[in-house]
Amino acid sequence: MKKILLVFFSGIFALAAMGFGFAGWSDAVSMEKHLESGTLAVGLRGLEVNDYGPDPRHQWYQPAEDMPADMGSIFNVEGPYLFDLGGTGYAEEVSINIFNAYPGYAPASTLEIANGGTVPAKIESLSISDENNPAVNIQPAGWVLTLPEGMPLSGQDLSSLQEAIKGTVIDPGQKMRLEWQFNIFGAGMSGFYTSKIKVNYSVWNEVNSWRKLSYD
Repeated sequence: MKKILLVFFSGIFALAAMGFGFAGWSDAVSMEKHLESGTLAVGLRGLEVNDYGPDPRHQWYQPAEDMPADMGSIFNVEGPYLFDLGGTGYAEEVSINIFNAYPGYAPASTLEIANGGTVPAKIESLSISDENNPAVNIQPAGWVLTLPEGMPLSGQDLSSLQEAIKGTVIDPGQKMRLEWQFNIFGAGMSGFYTSKIKVNYSVWNEVNSWRKLSYD
């Protein structure tokens, strides 16, 4: 009889312990789901360029070979709209448009990358799509990337930029700054060229992220 009672009470205690353990595990799971839910959105906007138009010394009637100064220009065109952060709009992509390009022309553009979502995002890469004649190629000739916590990185080409930005984590509300200069290979006189810039990103988590530079 004593053995039966002992087995009975042991079973009750075991079930109770399993109940508490299951409840704790369930709470942990539901909390994890709650923390992982949210909005994932990383966008861009154009800040500035280094050449807004023809040098004022140029006269419209002068032929190209007699130009005393640069006739080229570069503009950032944003769209489509993605989100608003602190009263500032950000887009899914930015088109870098270069007008009146010529061999040796090296314009520069500054972009801002921001996280307008509610969860941290991990930057995977930048997509740069040429919308030009296949004989023309626009490539970064030098860049400075300022990470969310203010640390600057720099390099000379696209592969080093992709390596620097990959795996960087940007928290909700944080921003990054990208300043870069371009070389245009295969450009003719008075050419028009454009490249579309887009950020590829994913949700950040501690399991698959090897680089998290700023997280409060």
